[in-house]
Amino acid sequence: MVLNFLFSILLTLNSSTVTDRVYWHEGAVTLKNNLSLTGEISFNEDHTEIKYKSALYEKTFMLNELAAFTFTDYELGIERYFITEAEEEKTALYEVIVEGRLPVYRKLREELDNPFSNSLTEEDYDFFIKKENELVKIRDFETKILPKITWEFPFEIRNFVYTYNLKIKITGHIVLIMQHYNALTSPNIDHSRVQKLLSTR
Repeated sequence: MVLNFLFSILLTLNSSTVTDRVYWHEGAVTLKNNLSLTGEISFNEDHTEIKYKSALYEKTFMLNELAAFTFTDYELGIERYFITEAEEEKTALYEVIVEGRLPVYRKLREELDNPFSNSLTEEDYDFFIKKENELVKIRDFETKILPKITWEFPFEIRNFVYTYNLKIKITGHIVLIMQHYNALTSPNIDHSRVQKLLSTR
């Protein structure tokens, strides 16, 4: 009886320790007023808030207070970069996977709840291309984006598609085309992130 009681206490302590464990990542948050804070960040279970701390300061921010945040993903060996966008009555979280003139974002589908997991696949996300102030769905790439980029770089884009046998109906292939376009227009940006993100299993 006493042993069972002690075992149940130990089990409770262990489970609470696992539940309460907070994982911190090196990173930074950028507030809506463009103030940037570098330190460590952590996420709550449903990722509606971001905890930030440094040697001098600690605060919890709701997503609607943030413009963006980054953190170091040691497993993938890259910086993960997220932005927030107002959607009707809530703030939506998008991950930037290609930066540049026409950046590519991905957003976790509604039925899923962990945008930071490394076990997700391409099918778990909706993809968008940011054109001026519009988020163009990836399915509209052929009509809304392809004419623009092939007009700017007719030989470079067509040659890239032909060389790698890319299909403009496949999401991963479209992302690679946009990575190539953004590398042409913004050569000073590191465009290596997308390969590691698209290869996550």
